[in-house]
Amino acid sequence: FVSRQFQQGDMIFLQGDPGQALYLIETGRVRIYVQEDSGQETSVIYYTTGDIFGEMSVIDGLPRSASAVALDGTVVLMLGRDRLRGHLRTMPQLAYNFMQALSVRVRYSTLQVGSRTLLDVPARLARKLVELAQLHGQVAADGVRLNVTLTQSELASLIGATRESINKALGHLKREGVIRLDQNQITILDPDALRELSS
Repeated sequence: FVSRQFQQGDMIFLQGDPGQALYLIETGRVRIYVQEDSGQETSVIYYTTGDIFGEMSVIDGLPRSASAVALDGTVVLMLGRDRLRGHLRTMPQLAYNFMQALSVRVRYSTLQVGSRTLLDVPARLARKLVELAQLHGQVAADGVRLNVTLTQSELASLIGATRESINKALGHLKREGVIRLDQNQITILDPDALRELSS
């Protein structure tokens, strides 16, 4: 691996770039997003310490299907395509683990498409909050605190909704005592209620 540092807002790669390396986040956070011809951005996923991204282009040789931007000061470890392919050829267990990781990504994408077409905004938001709690949650005395800070616009982009609809859905969850909002920090006070709303 080769270590690289990025400041908040730095582009790690752009949609359409050739995929020469995959990345492992040592510290920091990264947003993966796609950009339409109109310029509108849609967030795909947020990654944090220990997550790998950028692997698809390294495997299939096609251009990047999305862009990656550092959300904080971020340190990533880069592994070049040729080196990765060499390891995959000589280490069957690594190749198998890599296939498992790609299967998880495909399942995630399938669930996201299903959620956007079958669920309304409040249910999509509840499902995304449950997912974020599983990935980035920290158990606290009063519930589960999400260790990822997202604006309403970022949440809206993640689930394919408007900021206004997210504001309304968050307000409803807050009034019902399901979550607590402190700036852009969300604490889930009633995980069972949130899971019920997400189904």
